[in-house]
Amino acid sequence: MRPLDSMMFIGQNQSSNWVVTDRKGLRGGLFASREAAFKFAMWENGRRPEAIVWVTGPLELDGIAVGGSPIAAPASLEQFLFAPPKE
Repeated sequence: MRPLDSMMFIGQNQSSNWVVTDRKGLRGGLFASREAAFKFAMWENGRRPEAIVWVTGPLELDGIAVGGSPIAAPASLEQFLFAPPKE
C-alpha cells in the first residue's frame, strides 16, 4: 500500500458524529465514538498511526468541509503527515 493510499482523516461532522474518510472518499464511515473511528481507521490503513490525520474543523463523508471547501488537495497532503510512513 502506498503511503498516501493509507492516509485516513478523522474528524467530526456538523452533527458531532465522528467521521472517517480516505483522501479519495472511497473508504470511510460515521461513528458514535472517537475510539470506534480510530479503530476503523487503523484497520483500514493497515495499522499505520502515522498515516492518520485528525481534522480540527468539520469533516463530512463526501470529503467536503462545511462551507464547500475541500479538506485538502491531493498535492498538499504531505504537509499533514506528522512522520513519514514506514514501508
